[in-house]
Amino acid sequence: MKKTIGQLVEAQEAIKALMGQVLPLSVSYSVSECFRLIEPKAKFFEEKRTELFRMYGTPDAKDPNNLVIPPEKMQEFGAKLNELFSLEVSLDLLEIDVEEILKMEEKDQKINIAPVHLLIIKKLFEKPIEEEIKEELEKEIKDEQIGE
Repeated sequence: MKKTIGQLVEAQEAIKALMGQVLPLSVSYSVSECFRLIEPKAKFFEEKRTELFRMYGTPDAKDPNNLVIPPEKMQEFGAKLNELFSLEVSLDLLEIDVEEILKMEEKDQKINIAPVHLLIIKKLFEKPIEEEIKEELEKEIKDEQIGE
């Protein structure tokens, strides 16, 4: 599955939120595998983001330990950061079954996770609409060929 570094960085926090929960075994396994695969990509992002701050930033007058991006460099910095965020990577992520997590609530097994985290996780595994349309068209063509 192809995802952008930005999607993985966003998903990392949501997956971390699930890491501390007691979940069904299959969900726990998927969560731990996703975290194992996503963590190095998120670490790469953070290292490169820090490099960009060092490259374009200047020490803050009030706090020399902080770097600020001067207005004249902001556009170039933003473009480089967007480029980093948009990098595509291929990962074999095991799908985290959000429906299985929701079923736990029905069984009075409480899960403490923010709705935004569930949304991010669900979004991580959604197929792009173009992919869904392509699959449907291929199925229709195959069905027509079988019918002939």
